[in-house]
Amino acid sequence: MWTADLPDVGRKPVVIVSSRLVTLKLRPIVARITSTHRTRTLATVVALDAGEVDELPLASYVLAHDLFTLGDGGLVAHHGSLRPERMMEVDAAVLVALGMRVPT
Repeated sequence: MWTADLPDVGRKPVVIVSSRLVTLKLRPIVARITSTHRTRTLATVVALDAGEVDELPLASYVLAHDLFTLGDGGLVAHHGSLRPERMMEVDAAVLVALGMRVPT
């Protein structure tokens, strides 16, 4: 989980969803994270428990349908990693958002 400067949005928490090669050699692709609570039943949203990552003291949501490609300096600060099982959920949600998988 990172804090990033998102184009036209500002500084927000994000999770990197691009491969390591893309992230290191090109431009990282990230999904925005929000703590705004509302009913989130889309297959493109992954719920995170409060405190699951250090900088997320509230229950939060990875919005896999809200993707950004960052330029140089877009990633501001690293705050930790999601558990592998949770990252698999994010990966599946990104595939749904991109139309590469049917929601289950």
